[in-house]
Amino acid sequence: MNSQLQRELVLSEPIIGIAATLSIEGNVLLSGGAGEADITLDRLDGPIGQFAIQASYDNADGNLDRSVVLEEAEGGLGAELLDLPDRPSVRLAMKGEGPVEEYRRH
Repeated sequence: MNSQLQRELVLSEPIIGIAATLSIEGNVLLSGGAGEADITLDRLDGPIGQFAIQASYDNADGNLDRSVVLEEAEGGLGAELLDLPDRPSVRLAMKGEGPVEEYRRH
């Protein structure tokens, strides 16, 4: 299965505490016990912001590779959701690779 996504998402204030319009673009591929995902959300209104995730997994070796990045200007969604004082600019990044069993242990 190979799926491509390109949509606009409008979130109202009751959903996440702040109204926001986001674009969602991505690709997901599943084939023969392996999978890959590359998904990006960009804020279209308000402060510039982007959330991106790239991940892959293969049953053959049980290896999970992932990268997650949130980067946004002052007053962005992440700062709002994390309730950070004065809503500063934010950059959060996680990257890792290894056997999926190692992720389950922690």
